[in-house]
Amino acid sequence: MRQELLLVIGAFFLAAPTGGSTPVAKDGFDAPPVSLAASQGGGVSLRVMNYNVKGLPWPVTDDRSAELAAIGDRLRAMRADGAAPDVVVLQEAFSSDARAIAARAGYAHVAYGPDSNDLAPADEGRPMPARYPWRGEGYGAYLSSGLVLMSDYPILGTRRAAFPRTACAGYDCLANKGVMLARIAVPGLPVPVEIMTAHMNSRKPTRTPIPHANEAFVRQMAALDRFVAANSDPRLPMIFGADLNLDSDPQRIAALRQSSVRWSEAEGGAGSEATFAICGKPSTRCSPAAGFGAIAQGKRNNDWQLSFASSQIMVRPVSAAIRFAPDPAGLALSDHQAVMVTYRLSVTGNSGAALAQNAQAIRRARSS
Repeated sequence: MRQELLLVIGAFFLAAPTGGSTPVAKDGFDAPPVSLAASQGGGVSLRVMNYNVKGLPWPVTDDRSAELAAIGDRLRAMRADGAAPDVVVLQEAFSSDARAIAARAGYAHVAYGPDSNDLAPADEGRPMPARYPWRGEGYGAYLSSGLVLMSDYPILGTRRAAFPRTACAGYDCLANKGVMLARIAVPGLPVPVEIMTAHMNSRKPTRTPIPHANEAFVRQMAALDRFVAANSDPRLPMIFGADLNLDSDPQRIAALRQSSVRWSEAEGGAGSEATFAICGKPSTRCSPAAGFGAIAQGKRNNDWQLSFASSQIMVRPVSAAIRFAPDPAGLALSDHQAVMVTYRLSVTGNSGAALAQNAQAIRRARSS
């Protein structure tokens, strides 16, 4: 069994896309944001970024240490300019260099998603209809989930879960993909904000038939539904930033739409928004878009943020920007570009004493 696993991992190394580590991209994170809504007075501003940093270890890809260090340095430069995101969620942060981005960028609070040995909750589904052992299935996880959350604001608590082993396809099964949710104490808000992140099963990179890969995606969305129902507090607003590997696949789009409705209902039906990046060739800048109706056929529609208001807090995305885009030479620091959304969060109605008590609890947590 061990020898077979080594052969499969070796095949994964050969199949994984590679890219040269030199030269390193020079610039590209400062494109002007796109306005999504009029910014009204009052409320609290919160900038959230999600970014797949391609932090795969060698020899899955070429040495990425220079690019990953540059990501941390650029985030630190954004901080010096007052333009850094308050919260960042990373995907594919597998390597130690990728995990070091938080410290290099100066984020004080960090949380990690499922590790390689984390067990998934009980799976309610049946086994996958087909197995592809020479494409990585059936051996367990070789890598962690690759999820990292970095925050300027205190993390009050986290929940995480790996996806069931019957909810993966192809080479994706060699990583323990899953979900993480953190509650963030945002200054000026009387209740925490929930930030959730995940990395969903890919399509063509699985090296398995698309219907098989899509079945894994649908099962993972069902696992996310169960996770939200069990762990999200409907009194708190929630922002979900993820690499959904959606592309423009109709089955995946339908599954995401259905889950979005379920999550909105779980949050009390107070309202939801979707913001994402439309991407073409890797050497061209992605474009921010809003709403499911903006999904572009034949493009990569993979990097998403979904926001959900609660009965107490309204969440309004007011602008979106693409960060870490290719430089003038067409070089980029990852095979993804980052999506940064600026939100305005404000208290709705008269929540009275309950909100005051929550505010006191947050202040105590921040001072401890």
